[in-house]
Amino acid sequence: LAESQPLAQRAAQTVSITYDDLPSVITIEDAIAAKQFYPDKRTVASGDVDSALSAAEHTLEGQVHVGGQDHFYLETQGCLAIPKGENGEMEIIASTQGLHRTQTLAALALNVPANRIVARVKRIGGGFGGKETRSFYLSTAIAVAAHKAQAPVRIMLDRNEDMMTSGGRHPFLG
Repeated sequence: LAESQPLAQRAAQTVSITYDDLPSVITIEDAIAAKQFYPDKRTVASGDVDSALSAAEHTLEGQVHVGGQDHFYLETQGCLAIPKGENGEMEIIASTQGLHRTQTLAALALNVPANRIVARVKRIGGGFGGKETRSFYLSTAIAVAAHKAQAPVRIMLDRNEDMMTSGGRHPFLG
């Protein structure tokens, strides 16, 4: 926790991390070759697909690759957690499209019943789907910090922090 955003950013820059070089898996094709993927096969079908294909005048075979997509919503991820000082109660104001998960994950992290967590949205700032599930890591961590400090804790990510941490839609090969 820091008193200001610039102070928090300066402190974060002092962290030193050592990484081990490991074999990289960058593309979908790399993952298939290394057998590092979710093995379940997902099929969307209606009716007798084999009969319909064999009766079709024209068929097309091949692969389709859809690239990944980063969410670029108008307002970056932000959250304010306010401990209410009574039986672990907490108010969380988050820029999210998923209030129920914001509430339940904070309750789980704080080991309190979900009815002690009030989750609200003041505004979303153009989520475009990126704030449906990508905000929980932040709101849960902020709830824990506010609980430990017994003081309100606020965070608003810079654009570069948001882009590095929130992920996006993964590429697809079918």
